Amino acid sequence: MDKILYYGMTGEKACFQHILLNALDLAADGREVKIIFEGASVRLVPVFEEENHPLYKKAKDLGLIAGVCLACSKALGVYEQSRRAGLAMLADMNGHAGMKGYLDEGYHRIIRKYPIAAQGGENASAAAMHCVSRCEMKFI
Repeated sequence: MDKILYYGMTGEKACFQHILLNALDLAADGREVKIIFEGASVRLVPVFEEENHPLYKKAKDLGLIAGVCLACSKALGVYEQSRRAGLAMLADMNGHAGMKGYLDEGYHRIIRKYPIAAQGGENASAAAMHCVSRCEMKFI
């Protein structure tokens, strides 16, 4: 069976929703899938919780969410909200959510990073609106 680890780094809601969509799709097809909120994506946990976001809720209910980076959640001010959401706080790599354990278990990594064009400047909002084509996704 395929094992897929989605390692979300982007704080862009539209981009992270595609992680949720893909993870749910692959899980429905019988693949073992895990999602980690790392980097700026940790800010989305309280947003998704408050909205009772259907994709997030389904992924959470199915146990697809492995957890949230402890260091990033503290640094970005969402530790308490993430903890209250009942998500595991991951800190196995110098306080951050590491990949090593998942790699050792045979997971393939898919890393969703910041939109390439959304690093700032006048095109940042346009990049966020076109997140599907602008987010960098790497299958490793």
